[in-house]
Amino acid sequence: MATTPQFKQLASSLSQFQVMESNETNHGSTATPLDRKRTKQGSSGHDDEDHEDEARGPSKLTRTERTTTAESSSSSRRSSGSDTPAADYDQPDWTNNPKAFGFIQSQVPGVPSKYLVREPGDKSRTGYLFGRGDASDIYVDNREVSRRHCILYTEHVADGEYRGVKIFIEDLSNNGTWVDRLPLERHQRRCLASGETISLKYARRGEPTLNFRFLVSPNFMARTFHEEYKLGEVLGRGNFATVYFALRKTDKAKVAAKVISKSKFEKRPKMLPSIIHETCILMSLEPHACVVQIERVFNESKYIYLVLEYVAGGELFDYVVEHGHLSSTETRFVFLQLFTAIQFLHKRNIVHRDLKPENVLLADKNTLQIKISDFGLAKIQQGADPFESQCGTPNYVAPEILRNVAHRAYGKECDLWSVGVMLYICLSGIPPFSDDHSPLPMREQILRGEYEYPSPYCDLISASARDLIDRLLTVDPTKRLTAEEALEHPWMKEEEDKLKDMCHAVSPDYYNQLSGVSETLSLEMTQPQQY
Repeated sequence: MATTPQFKQLASSLSQFQVMESNETNHGSTATPLDRKRTKQGSSGHDDEDHEDEARGPSKLTRTERTTTAESSSSSRRSSGSDTPAADYDQPDWTNNPKAFGFIQSQVPGVPSKYLVREPGDKSRTGYLFGRGDASDIYVDNREVSRRHCILYTEHVADGEYRGVKIFIEDLSNNGTWVDRLPLERHQRRCLASGETISLKYARRGEPTLNFRFLVSPNFMARTFHEEYKLGEVLGRGNFATVYFALRKTDKAKVAAKVISKSKFEKRPKMLPSIIHETCILMSLEPHACVVQIERVFNESKYIYLVLEYVAGGELFDYVVEHGHLSSTETRFVFLQLFTAIQFLHKRNIVHRDLKPENVLLADKNTLQIKISDFGLAKIQQGADPFESQCGTPNYVAPEILRNVAHRAYGKECDLWSVGVMLYICLSGIPPFSDDHSPLPMREQILRGEYEYPSPYCDLISASARDLIDRLLTVDPTKRLTAEEALEHPWMKEEEDKLKDMCHAVSPDYYNQLSGVSETLSLEMTQPQQY
């Protein structure tokens, strides 16, 4: 469909990337027109838990050939306990494992030790996950251990004369993680030193321990970003980062490099942790067909480099603007993938908090395979603890996020509201909430859940599709559909044969990949630890 004058106007309203006001006494927002050049910028609100609201450009992430593996030692376990001599545990053989940069020495019976090895192109999780879940890299079958307990991940560091690998640990659990008997703070990463002990439970004297000792290879030499990768053209620019096309030098594999200038954070030091937290989120995830993967992180003197999956088809936003709107079949296929990806994230307690068409990338415009990107505002939700910070992009933000701070508490449900807005946009080509639609300001429209289906834009939206939109754009988050429920909605069940054909066009097993993610995880609860 050609772009008509109405759709050009739509493109302007659809691209209102406004900065969320964190000042509780001022709830206004300022529209920022979208630059239609390929290097266009936008801004979305920042998390005001960490800093004042500043404009943040959406990063144009793109496709990766992603990295990481870890190899297990075949050595047998002996006994556990803090009094066991270190010599009785597995010892690393660095000579025969020259590619390993670290070693997790298990002190838990039945749990093997593990070499930490990084090989470009490996198709596994980039970080190393401790937990009771089947997908854990270090699997511990103990009810006091969470399914996703803590994550280890690396940064290649080159700062002045120092060059090496730093290993960070972050707690993901409800019960807590300890390093040398000191508890880790929530949402705070800690750099591990060689010889330190990671504990997955607080053990009193005489009690069995769940301890792992971390050791660093004395022989491993890290390389800099520019020694490993060659930068190419600019793919996109944000306020704090530029995304480049890049090639891995060893095999010419295509990647995207998100380059973050440290100088831009000199006057805003509290903003950098939210950028760094994005690496933890991505490194904690096992590969998913609809989520952009991370390959490596380089923390150098002037820049931080995130090496990401390269996604060639551009943003879903641009595709919608180019075509005016999507057909029902196209939209259904896109949202089959989107709901599946959100289900995957939410089951891992990850809330994106900034879902919008600009953050959904097309791996292939012909097949409409999508990938969720830009986890800069994402957070891990610990148990039932709600978030309270105001963040997101105003056109897509959920009403519970807009409430005054005294009444603001929200969780995973906010992502489903954003997806409801996206579903409306894909089917109609116009946003449901806009300052141009009503005498009410857009913020009030969202808080009240007031929107319409104007003609002619919405004439082709079926009653079943409208019902799905309405169930997603429900003001009460407790009554809003979950990703699982959305996948079971009658509208999503239409044209199943066509959906399977579209999946097959991506790859022969793509439908099974998506269906496999929908299988429910065990709901066995973590047993609270007694302190």
